[in-house]
Amino acid sequence: ASIIPTLASKLVRLSSPNEIVQTEDHGLTLLECLVAIMVIAVTVTAITPPVFVAVATRLQNQRAEQAQQLAQQEIDRVRLLLESGRYATGDLPPVSGNFATTGAPIAAPAKNQFLDDRTRAVNAQTAFLVDLNNDGEEDFLVQIYRDAGRSSPKDTTNTPVAFRLGVRVYAATARRNLGSLDTKIAAIKFVTGEGQAVKQPLAALSTIVARSDSNDSLALQCQLINGGGTGICPSP
Repeated sequence: ASIIPTLASKLVRLSSPNEIVQTEDHGLTLLECLVAIMVIAVTVTAITPPVFVAVATRLQNQRAEQAQQLAQQEIDRVRLLLESGRYATGDLPPVSGNFATTGAPIAAPAKNQFLDDRTRAVNAQTAFLVDLNNDGEEDFLVQIYRDAGRSSPKDTTNTPVAFRLGVRVYAATARRNLGSLDTKIAAIKFVTGEGQAVKQPLAALSTIVARSDSNDSLALQCQLINGGGTGICPSP
C-alpha cells in the first residue's frame, strides 16, 4: 500500500513544470561559454608564434642550403671552363684585385651595377639573378669575382691558368638593398621573416682554380698560393 503513494509522488514531480525547467538548466551558461572562448584564444595565441618561427626558420635553412649549392655550382662551372682549355680572359669572371681566400676585401654588389646576365658582368661588384626552380621568379642574387691570377710566361695573351675565385649568393629580395648590402654571411637562427638575408649573403665560397692539363699549372698554382714562391715553387 505504501508503494502507490511513493510512485504517485514521483509522477507528480516528473510532470511538474518547475522540475522540467530545472532539468533544462543543466546546460552551459553564457559566462561558461565566454570563459571557454577565452581559454581557446589564449591557447591559440600561445601556439601560433612558435609555429610561424619554426616555418620561417625551416625556409631560411632551405634557402641557405640552396645558396651553398648554387655557389658551388658557379665554382664548378668556372673550373670546367678552365679544364676545357677553350676560353679567353673575357670569358672568366671579372677581376677584383688580389684577395685572400676568404674573399673579405671584395665589396658587396653596388646599386648602379646590377645585371641579370652573368655573361655581361663588367666588374666584381656586378650581380646577376638566378631562377633556381624555373618558375619565372628570381630566387637568388649571385656575385662572382676573381683575382688577376697567374698566366704562363709563354702565353702572349696572358690568359690566366690559375686564379683565386670567390662567389657570394644573396636572396633575390636583397636586390632591394643594392648599394647597402653586407658581406658577412647571414646567421642561421630562429627568425619570423627573412632575418639577416635582406642584406647579408646566404652563402660565400672562395677557392683557387687552375687548369690541370697545362704544363705550367702546378708551378703557377704554387706561386699563387705562396705569393710568388721564390725558392719554393718550380719555374713554369
